[in-house]
Amino acid sequence: MKKWLSAFLLLAGLLVPAVTSAAASIDKQTTYFNSVGTNSKGVYVKADYIQWFRGERANKEAYKDKACYWDRGKCYAVDDYYIRNVNPKIRTLPVAKNAVITMVTYQIEKTYDIKKQRISLSTFKKEMKKSRYRDIPFHIEVKNGTIIKISEQYIP
Repeated sequence: MKKWLSAFLLLAGLLVPAVTSAAASIDKQTTYFNSVGTNSKGVYVKADYIQWFRGERANKEAYKDKACYWDRGKCYAVDDYYIRNVNPKIRTLPVAKNAVITMVTYQIEKTYDIKKQRISLSTFKKEMKKSRYRDIPFHIEVKNGTIIKISEQYIP
């Protein structure tokens, strides 16, 4: 009986972390949003995944793509960031009703403020109708195929 119980506890101990890590898997991506819409299941986005680089890594990646400016013999990414968008695949992703959405330039036309502000999903839908968001990157977190977090990336 003790051997059986020991074997069971050992096996249970091995399985629990595997199940927990699989259930908690969150895919982090950076994307452009081509559109935001609503269907019978709720709000969805059309996402174009991009690669986002900052700092020295941005310089290296811009150099690879011959997309940098040169100063004193060194390649620099403009404004210390570089975006690569080589995959044409557009993904349709649902947005969770309780998704955490943070915008940096929300109401910039009125306040001229650049600050992180949490907004609702309905406000996000309205904001995304503005053409100025067409080339703004967003960082997203996707869990079980659904976006649970959206954060606007400020670019100068």
